Order: sequence, then structure tokens, then C-alpha cells
Amino acid sequence: MGETRTTSTKAVEKRTTPNNSDDSLRGVVEELDALRVIVEGTAHSTGEEFLQTLVRHLAQAVGAHYAFVAEFASPETRTRARTIAFWSRDGIAENFEWMLAGTPCEDVVHGKLCHHPSGVRQNFPEDRLLVKLGIESYLGVPLCDPEGKVLGHLAVFDDRSMPEEPRKLLIFRIFAARAAAELARLHLEWELRASEERLRDLI
Repeated sequence: MGETRTTSTKAVEKRTTPNNSDDSLRGVVEELDALRVIVEGTAHSTGEEFLQTLVRHLAQAVGAHYAFVAEFASPETRTRARTIAFWSRDGIAENFEWMLAGTPCEDVVHGKLCHHPSGVRQNFPEDRLLVKLGIESYLGVPLCDPEGKVLGHLAVFDDRSMPEEPRKLLIFRIFAARAAAELARLHLEWELRASEERLRDLI
């Protein structure tokens, strides 16, 4: 049988309380830094500029090389997506479209948070971008309007593993909330503009 060891409660508290306090304090600081970055980085911008700033700061905040905000390629289909803002390592990259089938994004746009800490390109061999970039990990979340309708998704991915860390996940959700609000505002703006154009055509 293994040796049984007894430790007093005071000894445990003495050993764990300082570390727990330090971890909690560090976590609060990280969350406040994330909020500060969002406010400072996006306070004076809207639309595409806002989302480009957001993905840049998101990649920095969670330590990922890639981040994007994407929407459905057209209102008629939910099988194809396109990026609105794409951060690639050192700068904003050109936007692109892709088929959702066979990608981790497919689960996300169906309303699920999707996290692959490692092995994502092996799990989704048909995703050419993941394979081309040698992507190892992926984290994505749907972006919804106030009624809960999925408008698009936010994702970060990396060529390194991405272990589950509650603090980073919370930071990611903070950015996602801001991205969802801006995407919903943009969609409302586009719908109003389309309605005005239809009204002018009738007149």
C-alpha cells in the first residue's frame, strides 16, 4: 500500500493561499487589460476598421498568431462564409471565402463554442487553410444578434497548441461580445440601407 501522509489545514493554507491570491490577481489584471485594449483600440472606429482593430488585439490578448471575424457569404446560404477582418501573424491580411463543410467553423456557425487544443488539422484534413498554415489549435464562437440569430463567428487559431485556460476563454468571450454587437449593428445598417433603396425604386 502507498504511504499515507497527513497535512494540517494551516500548513495547506500557508502553502496554497499566496499562490491562489497571486493567480486570482493576475487573472483580474488580464481581464482588465483585455477590456482596456478593447475600449482604447475600438472607441473611435466602426465597421471594418473596428473589426480589424478587434482581431489584432484579440490575437495579442490570447497569444494566437491568427484571428478573424467572419459572416455568412450571403443571406441565402449558410454553407459558405467570408472574413470581414483577418489578422495573420503580423498584420491585417486579405479577406477570403470558404465552404464551411469539413471545417471546425461548421460546428461554430451551428451555435456551438468549438475548441481544439491540438491536432485540429488532422481532425479536419479537408480544411485547406489549416493544412497550408500548419495549424495545430482552434477556438471559435458564434456571433449572434440580440434575438439569438447566428450572424457569423469569431475564431483564433495557431500553429502551436492552445490548452484550455479559463482566463483566456473569458477574455475571448469579452472580445466575442463586442464583435457580435458590432456585427449586429452593421447588419441593421445594411438592412436599413437596402430598405431605403427599395423605397426609392418604388417612388
